[in-house]
Amino acid sequence: MKKDFNGILLFLFIFCVEMFPNGTNILKLIKLIFVVMVAVYILFIKKFATDNVYSRWLFGISLLSVLSYSWAASTAYALSGIQTVLLNSLCCFCVFQLIIYNINWKIYIVNAVAFGAIARFIYVFFQNGFSVFRGLRNIGIVTGYNAVGMISGLGVAFCIIGKMLELNKKHKWNILLTINIVICVFSMSRKAMIYLIVPLVILYIFSGNNILKKLRNVIIVLLSLIVGYYIVTKIPFLYNFIGKGLESILQFMDNAAGDESAAGRMTRIQWGLTWFRKCPIYGYGIMNFNYLFSSVEKSTAMIVADNNYIEMLVNFGIIGVTVYYFIFVRSIIFGIVSRFFMQKERIISMGILLAIIIGDFGSSSYIYLHSQLFLLIAILLLYDNNKRNHIKHFKFG
Repeated sequence: MKKDFNGILLFLFIFCVEMFPNGTNILKLIKLIFVVMVAVYILFIKKFATDNVYSRWLFGISLLSVLSYSWAASTAYALSGIQTVLLNSLCCFCVFQLIIYNINWKIYIVNAVAFGAIARFIYVFFQNGFSVFRGLRNIGIVTGYNAVGMISGLGVAFCIIGKMLELNKKHKWNILLTINIVICVFSMSRKAMIYLIVPLVILYIFSGNNILKKLRNVIIVLLSLIVGYYIVTKIPFLYNFIGKGLESILQFMDNAAGDESAAGRMTRIQWGLTWFRKCPIYGYGIMNFNYLFSSVEKSTAMIVADNNYIEMLVNFGIIGVTVYYFIFVRSIIFGIVSRFFMQKERIISMGILLAIIIGDFGSSSYIYLHSQLFLLIAILLLYDNNKRNHIKHFKFG
């Protein structure tokens, strides 16, 4: 009974985080209810896991956020950021507690992610009607097309894991996988393509049994990317949804003449680097990139950098970037040392981790709960090797 409650609660929370946009009142309420319910659950089972590197890292990020209030350029912005980070960190810690005490956690997670992406698209559909089929990016930022694209893109990777876990339900996962791909395409998010493609490429490259086969796979992937690019730029339907975005990225990288979104992001990056050079060690305090940029662009006072590296450098300096990305570096090193390429689940988890690292060049992910949850899940999938002693295995660090 305890495990059933654990799994259902885990599923519902992940599902809701994916379905409702970040910052909405309903999601804030769900977060608070979830934390209270997990606290009651922990008191009931009388188990509380903190002896692990993830919990210590989460505490370090939270502590750094709180301490940055003391040197923040704007304490009002810092206070808002602290509230967001603390609540998100608390939610992640609660999810972590549920996972390590439920040996069937993967089933609940993959279902929540796969169905959550579909629910988010339906949520956007009811808000915007049939115009969603013209592409979420065309409708505007209110659709949260990047978030929809990320969730559905990574949802494909989780559907593949679902097929591995439930061999007798391949049709179900094939259908969910297809729907998530379609949603990812309709998002018209260039970042979504990263979250969709990177885990699949990593899985394909490292699924070979020998070096020659892996080399062959690399060549096939490169050729497939070239052919794929040709297809999406020559077929009108695909060009309108994907090709234009890819072309604008290449144009912008080539001569800084990309689309408005790319140009705006580059402006924020340039300002961010300027501010970072003035205060490189500890930055200006959490959320203060928003405050600093409000003096540059009055109409966008709460805009984020859309680049997690720049956002962290401005808000926390070199110290913050080192602390935040420590968990990424450690997990990748662990994966390499433990030969992650021997198990397909762990190959995909490495792909998800790399997709997040690459995607951080276009997303201020440290303040988004869905990004933090994907990071947590990817790490635990990477560390898991299907040993029976589930709890002992996750006491990593």
